[in-house]
Amino acid sequence: MPVAPHCKAMSPGRISRVVVPAGIGAIWLLSMGWLVRYEAFPHLFTHMLPGYRLLERRNPIVGDWWMKILLDSEQVGYSHTTLDFDETDPVRHYRIQNETVLALNVMGEQQHIRSSARVALDMLYQVQQFIFAYASGPYSVRILGQRVAPQRFQVGIYSPAGRYQTEVELPEGTVIADLMPESGMLDLRPGQQIALRTFNPATLSSSIVRIRALRYEDVEMDSEEVVRALVISIDYEGMQTISWLCPDGRVLRQETPFGLTLVACSAEEAAAYARKPATDVLGKTAIPTEGRVKCPRTCQSLLIRISGSSLQPEDLTTPRQQVLKAIDPNTVLLHVDAEGELSGRRSTGTLPGTIRKYLRAGPFIQSDDPQIREVARRITGELSSPAERAAAICDWVYTHIEKTAASGIPSAVDVLHNLKGDCNEHAVLFTALARAAGLPARVLLGLVYSSDGFYYHAWPAVYLDGWHELDPTFGQQSVDATHIALTEGEGAAQLRLLGIIGRIRVRVEEALCRGEVAGGD
Repeated sequence: MPVAPHCKAMSPGRISRVVVPAGIGAIWLLSMGWLVRYEAFPHLFTHMLPGYRLLERRNPIVGDWWMKILLDSEQVGYSHTTLDFDETDPVRHYRIQNETVLALNVMGEQQHIRSSARVALDMLYQVQQFIFAYASGPYSVRILGQRVAPQRFQVGIYSPAGRYQTEVELPEGTVIADLMPESGMLDLRPGQQIALRTFNPATLSSSIVRIRALRYEDVEMDSEEVVRALVISIDYEGMQTISWLCPDGRVLRQETPFGLTLVACSAEEAAAYARKPATDVLGKTAIPTEGRVKCPRTCQSLLIRISGSSLQPEDLTTPRQQVLKAIDPNTVLLHVDAEGELSGRRSTGTLPGTIRKYLRAGPFIQSDDPQIREVARRITGELSSPAERAAAICDWVYTHIEKTAASGIPSAVDVLHNLKGDCNEHAVLFTALARAAGLPARVLLGLVYSSDGFYYHAWPAVYLDGWHELDPTFGQQSVDATHIALTEGEGAAQLRLLGIIGRIRVRVEEALCRGEVAGGD
């Protein structure tokens, strides 16, 4: 694939207003893939449940459910789930399918998102195949998993730019996170808790979902009938949602973080969603910020209070970040420095064993792809210094990717093909190109200060004589002090932010710009 022509670089102001707030939006939307599709099969849970075998309790094994998705009372999409069986097919005997459609306003840009999921079970209720598809804007992906041995599945990841093959393990009793059958949850009583092992096909990762019965509530239906509903909380990767279950097992209502609510409805009601919604969804992920940073892109030193999350001091401690004091169990005083100059970094030569894994390709960081390797070769040319190669890749990614809000599941090959996106796309492509050029690299997830406060963000780091953080979204070969790393990783690792989103608050105590001294105005 030839190196693409230069795209017009956007102004720093445009980047700050559009790209940064949208950056981690895909993480949240992926989380909604579980929450939004959960509604059809709420009862699969007992203490640690035996997966789809609980379908044995359902007679007949058929169902058709619709729910409308609301954002601040405006309908922005729907979820449709079906459950049926085929008497003539012993391998794909039971089929559970879902389609979810969302139309979202993302920083003033309309994002249309469509996802679908399907699982096929044999006559013993064992998963034989799963399919997940996701499309938004220029990005689309289809993930197909096929059982090849007990607990082993061959997985193909397909996109317009190419395909990737891998294998995953699904222990017996695992349920595909998007598709769960009804059974047993209504036996819960307030105060009781249960758990379920799930597999998320979008991130190829497993999680434990925990469910707790809270109380009973009387709910008035459209028919003016009053139903006594069981209210439950669902904890998925630290993010909680609340559901109301009626006695026949249907979910009447589900409330998720950031204002998204699901309500049971007819097919006709589900289809009546707003194609151009007014509410800006990702503005809801903005972090409440007290105080301001007048020079975010040249900030050299930052002192903040960060509170409201379950992060421990060790989670926040890096070479640039130091926890000065734990003010209370949920609040710390954090000092952050800007990254040092890239030109002054030197490679150590032999890599520590723990660093070599950051040279390997992955399902979404395809550093071994011929297109990625060729572009990396052209960018770095005859540059022998690792620091020079890292700088060249950072500059190339900043210059070539058109800055636009994105809600997709980025892979490096797809980003190279489309050359559009926000911080996720910049970070993923840089990481793949760096690894292809022989530089260990990883994706960091955390916070960054934009024009009016902190937002969730992603940026890469490259290993030289230690980890060096860059931000190709802003064209920074060394990040400023408003970059606050919370975790690192790709794919499933991004789900670690789910328990943090919506809880963090930041208070700026002091921010020093380049050339200022402590105590200065």
